Amino acid sequence: MDSRRPSEYRIALLVGSMRQYIMNEVKKPLMKTIIVFARDYPERKKFLEKAVIVLAKRYPEPTREKCRIPNTLRLFDIRDRFFQCFEFEDELERKAFKAIWKIVIAEYEHDPYYRYRIDFIIEYITEMGWDSELPIEHNLGILTMVRDRFFEYEDNSGRDALFKAIWQILIVEYKTASSMIDWIFEEMVKISWQPRPVQPMSHWKEPGMAGICAVVPLTPEEWAKVVHTEEPLRSALLKDIICSGERSPQRKSEICQ
Repeated sequence: MDSRRPSEYRIALLVGSMRQYIMNEVKKPLMKTIIVFARDYPERKKFLEKAVIVLAKRYPEPTREKCRIPNTLRLFDIRDRFFQCFEFEDELERKAFKAIWKIVIAEYEHDPYYRYRIDFIIEYITEMGWDSELPIEHNLGILTMVRDRFFEYEDNSGRDALFKAIWQILIVEYKTASSMIDWIFEEMVKISWQPRPVQPMSHWKEPGMAGICAVVPLTPEEWAKVVHTEEPLRSALLKDIICSGERSPQRKSEICQ
C-alpha cells in the first residue's frame, strides 16, 4: 500500500462542501469545547465527555479499508486492544473513549498538521524513557518536559489555547488514570511507531528541521539519529549526514560548501 497517495478517507473529508463542513461544524466547535471545559477540568469532565461524543459523530467513520497512513493502521490495532483490556466506570465513559479514538484516528489520517504533532509527542516520550514500572512522578516529569519542548517549537499557530487545554487535560488524567495512558504509550512503542516525515511543517520551529530537511530525503535510521540529538550537535550531525554518500539534492552544494 502506497501511503503517499491520499486515502479514500482523506479525500472524503477534504473534497467539496465536506471540507467546509469539517472545518466549521466539527473542528471549530470541538476546539472551543475543549478549551472551555479544560478551564474547570476535571470538575466539568462529564460535560466534556458528552460534548465530545456528540461532535465525534459528525466525522465520517474511519475504517482500515479507507485509510492508508501506516501509523493510522497501527492506531486501529491499539484501539481494538484498548477496548479488550479495560473496563469503564459507566456507559458514558466508554462512549467518550470511543469518540476520542475516532477523533484521533480521523485527524491523524487526514490532517498532516495534527499528525506531525502527535508523532512528535510519541517520539519524545519514547526517547525520554517512559516506564510504567517506575513511580508516577517519573512519567509525569516526562510529560511536563515534552509539553515544554512542544511549546518551544510550536510557532504561534493560533491554536495555542487548544494545545494548552489538551496538555492540561492529559496531565490531569495521567494523575488519575495513569494505567490507561501508560498502556497506550507502551503499545505505541511495542508496535514500532513510524517516525515523522522529514519535511518542513507550518508553524513549527524545531531547530535544524525546517530548511535543510525540506530538500534532502533521509532514511528512517538517519531521521531517528537527527530528531533525538540536541542542538548544537543536531545541526552538525544533519550536515554530516547530508554531505556524505551519494546524494544529489537540489541544494546540496549550498549546504555542503
